[in-house]
Amino acid sequence: MSDLEKIVRREKEVQESIAALQKEAEELAVARRVLSNLPDMPIIVRGTVKRYRATLNDGRKLGPKRPDGAPSTFAMTEGVLADAEVAGKDGLTGKELVDAIREKYWPGLQSPQLLPIIYGFVRSGRMRKTPGGKFKRLKKAEE
Repeated sequence: MSDLEKIVRREKEVQESIAALQKEAEELAVARRVLSNLPDMPIIVRGTVKRYRATLNDGRKLGPKRPDGAPSTFAMTEGVLADAEVAGKDGLTGKELVDAIREKYWPGLQSPQLLPIIYGFVRSGRMRKTPGGKFKRLKKAEE
């Protein structure tokens, strides 16, 4: 085999490797985009509930962590729902709820950080959601 044939064969091997790596890079980019769009989801690891937090493409967490001294998620939710009741509103939508908590307690809060937890409160009977899509406390503000 001549030197020229060896070079041509090696060049072909390199081109095949480049094509395979390009395909893998494209698949990894798709996987990264999918994971970056996932909300904060509970997963169970050895019987313990852990949180999987989706990250943005640059590796930052979806939103800032809860500020030090902020009340529990349930207390924040109850607080803004009570404020809404006092203001004469008949419950809050998910967006309104997140916006109110972001304004009052947790700057930079993102919906996926909070809404799955609030839906958990509804499933566990700690608060309710109307057929119209509004979240409400179980007890009224005047009680």
